[in-house]
Amino acid sequence: MLLVALLLCNMRVGYGAQNTIKPWDAIVYLYSGEDMGRFKQLGRSLDLLFLNYLDRRSLEEPSRDVKIVIFHDTHLSQGKQQIIEERHSVPFRFVNIENHRALEPPPWRAYDKPDFRWARCAGRIWRDDYVYMNIFRTGYMYTHTALDGAEYIMRLDTDLYLEKAVPFDLFDRMRSDALTYAYHECTFERAEDCLDGLPNAMRAYLTMVNVDHNAGHMDRIDWRTAYAGNFGIARLSFFRSKEYISLVQFLLNRKNMYRARWADQNIWALALALFCNKTAVANWHQLFDDGVAVHRSAGLGRLINAPGPSRATPNICKHEFGCICTNSNPADLASAVYFPPLKHSTISTTRPCAYVTYAFNDEFIRGVRVLFSSLKRSGSIDGGTAFCGGIAPALAVMDVGYLSDTERTKLKHNLDVVLIGPDDLIPLDSPHAARFLDRYQGRQAHHMFTKLNIFGLHKLFSRIVYLDADIVVLKSIANLFDKFHTPALAAVPEREGLEPEFNAGFLVLDPSADLFAKLRRHLADDSYLCGFRATDQSYLCHFFHPSRANDTAFGGTWNALPRSYQALWKDARKHPKQALENAHVLHFNGGKPWKRALCTGSCQLLEARWHEEDSIARSTQPAKKFAT
Repeated sequence: MLLVALLLCNMRVGYGAQNTIKPWDAIVYLYSGEDMGRFKQLGRSLDLLFLNYLDRRSLEEPSRDVKIVIFHDTHLSQGKQQIIEERHSVPFRFVNIENHRALEPPPWRAYDKPDFRWARCAGRIWRDDYVYMNIFRTGYMYTHTALDGAEYIMRLDTDLYLEKAVPFDLFDRMRSDALTYAYHECTFERAEDCLDGLPNAMRAYLTMVNVDHNAGHMDRIDWRTAYAGNFGIARLSFFRSKEYISLVQFLLNRKNMYRARWADQNIWALALALFCNKTAVANWHQLFDDGVAVHRSAGLGRLINAPGPSRATPNICKHEFGCICTNSNPADLASAVYFPPLKHSTISTTRPCAYVTYAFNDEFIRGVRVLFSSLKRSGSIDGGTAFCGGIAPALAVMDVGYLSDTERTKLKHNLDVVLIGPDDLIPLDSPHAARFLDRYQGRQAHHMFTKLNIFGLHKLFSRIVYLDADIVVLKSIANLFDKFHTPALAAVPEREGLEPEFNAGFLVLDPSADLFAKLRRHLADDSYLCGFRATDQSYLCHFFHPSRANDTAFGGTWNALPRSYQALWKDARKHPKQALENAHVLHFNGGKPWKRALCTGSCQLLEARWHEEDSIARSTQPAKKFAT
């Protein structure tokens, strides 16, 4: 992936199929808000843009046409657009993004507390519309069809003014120097709450794409570096590349893009350092007089870098690449990217085996308690000692970040439970997630794939029995820890006669670094061989498909457990007594039993069994083992 990105940095071509369109260059503004001062800012910025750059450029027979694209919300009315066009007598592209998905709150926000405020940064709260625009210009702007055919784009804030003549053709200079990005000013984010969680997120991303963050790919750059977004020029093909888009999507799936207001300008700097050769990024400050490009703060009429309190410290970078905005001499700085030390995981266990489950949110905790109660009462804990070196299997819960502090604290203080928290997991997603039947009603599709971290828990456990939280154990399953099979995975076939497909809610696996790396690598495969919903189950069946048994790039084959091991509620409700007598586990795959009203008919026997275990789990008395 890095090789592809490096090539993108140095190519002098447009993006994909757009090469058939006559190339052009774009100057891009983003306009939002109803303040009349904002419109005056835009008018002044455009006046100076024409006076000190475009009119001068037109006299030099430029190699490319330049078009001005203004992305805006409803506050830039047609009347205002007409005023702009009449004043400058050139065609503009006005693009209304009011209904763009980037300007909508993510579905998970509905689960935040009503008084929770977003974008806390440097002791300030940033407006929602500012956060949404930040999201748009971080990624969605570059892939918008309004920019199709553009080779380079110059981004200007409405309060950025070219107050003196620009000394050269900016776009032609980008082409002649084969540049991917040029910036005018570099800042250093001093307020760490603005970037809360970003170092760990970048570490997780580099791990996911199998890049050692100390290998020099991000040399000479600090993670707090920002290429000021008020004025910069970029090669569009880089910001439309699969590599950049995957990074942005990964970061969007971390809540702090919204909550801590991770800035587009920080992400640009990190992406360019990760994917680009350093010769493809240039600092143009030394090529301009200090008064050429001036950024005046949001209509306040003062220089944004004027003396006084500021959340960012400006720094003019004159060394070869990037910006280490510190007081140190660049020659004395380490060559690798600087990240603060990764905080130590709180996980500590010496148990070689574990029963692992997954808690999406607080509602799942009730199911977790029932599951763990049934594991203890069925003899699955005590019985596992014989197969796990004389040590009882651990009970572990994966928390992807949606548990409340109250429930998380309870789990941390429960000595019987190993809590695997968000900082110990790599967020995983599938590009096909939009196609699948979302059992969480459109909310956190990607967290379904994050469950696949069980394959990467090799530093904790040598063998894992994974169970969904909507399972109740009926008979001991301790013998699953015995090394009775050679493949890395064992599962129960989903249906009789459909052995290539298995149910992913009940798995036996041996985690390993190699297996987990392969599994992450193929998440973006064009299609999955199994299923139509593109869920984690479809992907695992695809990854362990028998047709690839000898393909070392995949997971090999899987071992089929007897179907008597697991009774699925959708099937068992037809013969509930038989299922309760014969199955080892009962899996409520037709809906979470803690949310659903009791069914009518024979299926009541199944739900009564879950609610019986629920009553025992809620009791303060020690759970008794099943009668033998």
